[in-house]
Amino acid sequence: MMTRAPYRSLRGLAAVTALLALAAVGCSEASEVVDDAKDGAKKAARQRSVFSLDVGDCYNPNGGKVEGEAYLAEVVPCDEAHQGEVVGEFALDGGSEYPGDEKVVEIADGRCAVEAQTYAPDTWALPKGVGLSHYTPTRESWATGDRAVSCTYTVEKGTFKGSLNTAKSFEPDQLTFLKGSNAVYETLWAHQPVTDDVEAALKDYKAQAKAVAADRSRRGCMLAKSAAELATTDDAVRRAVEGCYARWRAELIACIKQAQRDGDIDAGQNPQALATTLLAFLRGLEALRKGGAGPAQLKAAAEQMIALLPPGRASGTKARRHGNKTGRAGAASS
Repeated sequence: MMTRAPYRSLRGLAAVTALLALAAVGCSEASEVVDDAKDGAKKAARQRSVFSLDVGDCYNPNGGKVEGEAYLAEVVPCDEAHQGEVVGEFALDGGSEYPGDEKVVEIADGRCAVEAQTYAPDTWALPKGVGLSHYTPTRESWATGDRAVSCTYTVEKGTFKGSLNTAKSFEPDQLTFLKGSNAVYETLWAHQPVTDDVEAALKDYKAQAKAVAADRSRRGCMLAKSAAELATTDDAVRRAVEGCYARWRAELIACIKQAQRDGDIDAGQNPQALATTLLAFLRGLEALRKGGAGPAQLKAAAEQMIALLPPGRASGTKARRHGNKTGRAGAASS
């Protein structure tokens, strides 16, 4: 948990400290003292309240600790060595009553994961040891109106250089892939068994797989969506996608032609156009299924689609016989 305090400039204090240090030592050590004083003054001038940190700020927590309550942090240029970078921010909802540490952390963990992915989509490219952290209100700061959460990437040991803000460096198709893959891995880690021994924790690993399969809200169809996006910019992927749909469409055309020969579909209809229509319908069913449509709803839609196909002579006779059966028993056999 982090505490925020109003920003207060420390430049004046640093200057006084430097003058006192010079007066306390001899001339031979004055140069070293001046250098130390300059470093101290530089660090002091960079001090900022954690409440006033902005997205994109790179900083060093005072004392080098990324956990615990904090009032001030040293904000530095991102090309200098630093321990943290602010990657997102948002305000907590709530009235006057503090929701409690656990609730605040729970909300921050969930929202900051989204903010961080938007800021730095490629989590595999993050520097070694970088992890997600956040500055959140305490019970005391909440009473003063503090509702802000600052999401950060930090390292507990060592430092890193350069900004992690890479969102603008990716093409739309790359962002689509990263969004899908990150969602899968987030679900995997959220349900990660405590042991690597699959046989000993088979039940936990099955639960993990079930959770990934059930997470429709975030995962979507990563392979299909990524391929569709990449097809607009990558010739090899475009050819692969076109080939896949061509084979699928060819199978549908063959089935339609056979149905026309059997008299189940009107022989005067264009089999290529019907195949394209059915292919679009099948893709639509996939989208509905991922959106939560149940089997009964999808089955009803499929039956309606079949009913809309232009009937041939044989299918028309079958339809009349079927209708007679529902009207009066045994009529079809007369």
